[in-house]
Amino acid sequence: MDIDATRDLEWYRREHAQKREENSWQSKQITAWLAGPPSLGNDPALLMSLIDDLVELFRGYEVRTVHSGEPRKYRLTEKGRAHLLAMLTERRTDIVQVSSETGPGLFDAPALGVAMSLVHLRSHWGESEDAVTVGLSCSRRTGSLSEVLPHVVGFVKRWFPRLPAASAFVSWTDRYGGRRHGDGAGGIGPTTHEDATGQPAFFRWPAHEHYLRGTFWGNALGAALCERLGGRERVLREAPVALAEPLGDGVWLQLAGEPPPDENELLRLAEYLRPLLTWTNEDLEAITPRPPSQPADPAPPPVPQGTTPVPVDLSSDLEGTVALNVHLTHQPSGEEVALVAAAVRAWRHDASEGCIGGEDFHYVSEPAVDWGDNVVRWSADLGHADTTQAIRQLALRLGTFQQELVEYLSVGEQNTG
Repeated sequence: MDIDATRDLEWYRREHAQKREENSWQSKQITAWLAGPPSLGNDPALLMSLIDDLVELFRGYEVRTVHSGEPRKYRLTEKGRAHLLAMLTERRTDIVQVSSETGPGLFDAPALGVAMSLVHLRSHWGESEDAVTVGLSCSRRTGSLSEVLPHVVGFVKRWFPRLPAASAFVSWTDRYGGRRHGDGAGGIGPTTHEDATGQPAFFRWPAHEHYLRGTFWGNALGAALCERLGGRERVLREAPVALAEPLGDGVWLQLAGEPPPDENELLRLAEYLRPLLTWTNEDLEAITPRPPSQPADPAPPPVPQGTTPVPVDLSSDLEGTVALNVHLTHQPSGEEVALVAAAVRAWRHDASEGCIGGEDFHYVSEPAVDWGDNVVRWSADLGHADTTQAIRQLALRLGTFQQELVEYLSVGEQNTG
C-alpha cells in the first residue's frame, strides 16, 4: 500500500470513529413489547387503531408510510389508509412495520431521531396459534430518552387491556461498541434473560399466559400470569417494585428511576417472578403441542417456461431482499392464482437445483394476492444467485401465462395512496 493510500485509510478511520461517536445516540433506545391473542388477526378495525396510535406515538420521527410483508408501502393518506384496512381485512400479510424514513447513508436519520415498530400477525394464517406481538423502539438525536419514556409507557398501558395482552414490557437497549446491553430492540431480538439462560424464545399464544420473557424495568402481567403468583391482589401487595398498580385484569410493575434499572432491584424482582421465568422445551410442548406434522411439499407441477419473458419493470436494485409483483390482466380466479404460485415454486425449485447461477435463494415468501389491484406479491432473498439471471428465469416462467393472465413483472416495493 502506498503512503497516500495509507493516509486516506487513516483519515477514513478517524472520520468513521468520529461519526460513530457523534451518532452513538442511535444505539441507545427505549424499547417495548406486547403479546396479544391470535384472534386479533380477525379484527382489522382494532389493528388499524393500533397502527394509528403507533403513527401518533412516532409523530416527529418522519413516518410517512406503513410497510407490510406483502411487501408493499401504504402512504398515510385517506386512500392509502383505505387500502391498508382492506389488506388487513383480507389478511394478506404477517408483518406490519411503522418506522422512520431514514436516508441511504450509514448515519442518516430524521432530525428527531429514529423510531421503529413491528406488528407480527402470526407466522401463518388459519390454524396457527401464534401470538400477535407488537415491538417498538425509540431513540433521540437530541435531548434525553427521558422525554420518550412516558410516551412509550403510556402506549403500553393503553394497549395492554385493549388487546388484551398476556404480558408486556418496557426496557432499554444499547448496541454501541459492537455489543448489546439490555434487551433486544423492540422485543424482536432476544432478551437479556433469554441470552443468559439459553432458554428458547416462544411464539405460540398459550405459552405467554404461563411464562415471561424476562424481568424488565417495566412489566405488565395479565390475569393468567398473576394467578400463577397467587392472584392479582397478592401480586400488588408483594411484588418488590417501586410502583405496582392494576392494569386491566392484570398488573403493572415498575422499578424505580428510569431504564436501565438498578441491578439489585432487577435481581429482587427476578427472584419474585422466578415461577414465570424458568421453562424448558418440554414445558412449552406441554402447553402448546405442536400441530400435526404436514407431509413434505410435493414437487412443483410442471410449469413450462414461456418462449418469451413477460415485460419486467425494474424499480429497485437486486441486492438483498427484493419485492416481486406480478400484475395480472384481470381479477384472477383461485385456480389462476394457483397457476402463478406454481410458477413461483417452479422458479424456486430451479434455484435449489443449481440452475440459476449455481446458488439457491436464501428465502422466498408465500405469494400474497392483492385482489383489488389484480397483483400477486411476494418477497425473495436471492442470496448469491445470479440476480439478473434469476429475474429473467422468473419472467420466462411467467411468460407461459403472458397475455391470457400475466401482464408484466415489477421488481421493487410499490406504494399506494
